[in-house]
Amino acid sequence: MNFFEEESDSDNEAYEGLVESRHISNTTFDDPLICFNLHHEQNLVAAGLVTGKIKVIQFSKDEQKEVAEFNYHKESCRSVLFSQKENILYTGSKDRSICVYDLENFSQALFIENAHDDAINCLYEFGENRLISGDDAGIIKIWDLRQEKAIKTIEENEDYITALKTDSAETTLFATSGDGSLTSYNLLKNELITVSEIYDDDLLSMEIIKDESVLLCGTMSGAMLIFKWGFFGDKTDIFSGHKQAITSIIPFDKDSVITGSEDGFIRLIGIYPNKFYGIIGQQNEAIDNLEFSHDKGYLVSSSSYGELQYFDALFLFDENEDENENENEKSTMGIKNMNQEQPKKRKKKKKKRNKNKNKKNNFIGKNQNNFFDKL
Repeated sequence: MNFFEEESDSDNEAYEGLVESRHISNTTFDDPLICFNLHHEQNLVAAGLVTGKIKVIQFSKDEQKEVAEFNYHKESCRSVLFSQKENILYTGSKDRSICVYDLENFSQALFIENAHDDAINCLYEFGENRLISGDDAGIIKIWDLRQEKAIKTIEENEDYITALKTDSAETTLFATSGDGSLTSYNLLKNELITVSEIYDDDLLSMEIIKDESVLLCGTMSGAMLIFKWGFFGDKTDIFSGHKQAITSIIPFDKDSVITGSEDGFIRLIGIYPNKFYGIIGQQNEAIDNLEFSHDKGYLVSSSSYGELQYFDALFLFDENEDENENENEKSTMGIKNMNQEQPKKRKKKKKKRNKNKNKKNNFIGKNQNNFFDKL
């Protein structure tokens, strides 16, 4: 299967049509979209809006249906996160609060007001009843949700926390920051491992690949910093080629990742050997975030203009491809060679706003005080 055909400079319109052919549908919002997260078992997406509202949407190829709306934050929702362990949703806001929602009863289970002194920018779940939060001032807090309090505060960064992640054993926490550093922290010993060299570049995104032997960081300039495992004090390599900021990195396989960039392109790249394999999608605006659905059937991207875009991702995992084919070529994935000249962006089209005026009521349950007794 060859998704992108060879084309001349005058054939950009045909190329754009091929990009459209993998695009399934959109979800638009009346207010700017700030963040989203996909459920680990169902086709559900949680979207955080600039108003502070959180919308939970069930999606398929044929339709998107709003199933819940929460409205507890006073300012914009900066982070939404489905739990990997329980049927709950975490949210963090510019108003410095953290909220936990029970998705079985569509109710608020926990609200931590003034959780930070500054706006909360990202959340990460680990262990049992543990949540990690990072704010605009570079402060990281580890929360015990049973005790409803922070049990550890990490103050190693001087600017906003952009991403949080642990290794698979959940023993090491990594944080990227707008101050240009990668911080690693031992969660078992509750002690700092190292703060990397300060780079003259905001670190915006990260991912762990190659059986946890390599950590990647995407930057504002478009460079990708490569850290070998155990040597987090300084990069060991740089992958250049993205012309604008790398805002999102997600794993494709153990040797490859998919990146989202401010130029609107979604790219597949390999690490060691470092290689651009091609473009697998695009949107008109800068990409804020990328995620695969739980079954890898959809690739979902977001922009700050209030829109989610759904792409068919099944072609990337074609089970009928020739097993003997050279893996590095990845030609059966149907992707365009990056050495060819890139197509011009499509003209922006006026967005259609959701005209459905039926408002959802806030789902406030009666048994929220007993929710954490079940955990």
